[in-house]
Amino acid sequence: MILQPNGWSCVPAAFAMATDIPVEAIIRAVGHDGSDIMSDGRQKGFTEHEMVDVLLDWDKYAICIWPDSVDRIGRYLSMYDGVLLGVVDGKDHAVFWNHSEGLVFDPGGQKYDIEKFSIERLYIIKSFS
Repeated sequence: MILQPNGWSCVPAAFAMATDIPVEAIIRAVGHDGSDIMSDGRQKGFTEHEMVDVLLDWDKYAICIWPDSVDRIGRYLSMYDGVLLGVVDGKDHAVFWNHSEGLVFDPGGQKYDIEKFSIERLYIIKSFS
């Protein structure tokens, strides 16, 4: 499991778990550390779009799956690892889904059942080569 280096780096840490690219390398490739404070007082953090962009540097691409039906998302979750974006404990979060173990790997340091996580999007990572 890869741990997020700070409280606002769950997105690059989850993508690092999905790609085996060091989280530090992903953050460097993005070009900022996510620590800027926005006008609403929150950390800037990282976006899924930044991850999609930097994956190209490693000849990888991300396929976004929207959970428009339980059957559809369940089929993908049963076949693929990936990055889940959504909500856990009332907070926006990014985690790694390990389909072979059937567990969420949270970059905050926990593993748990998927029922605890409210899925908004799934990113499946593939290589061009």
